[in-house]
Amino acid sequence: MTSPHPERFSSIAERVHQEAPQRYLPLRLKAPGAGMARIVYSTGDDANASIAFYLYGASQAAHRG
Repeated sequence: MTSPHPERFSSIAERVHQEAPQRYLPLRLKAPGAGMARIVYSTGDDANASIAFYLYGASQAAHRG
């Protein structure tokens, strides 16, 4: 069964890395489950953005201290 609403994400920004013209923002996900996300964006004439999610599942959350 799917939800009629998108899932809410909760995260902690691990760091921000800036290189002209790109920015990298890795996030440690807290909800809806354990994982990481990475946001990369660039500015300028060829502006673009990408988001990648790496979801580890419940078994990984049990191993985190």
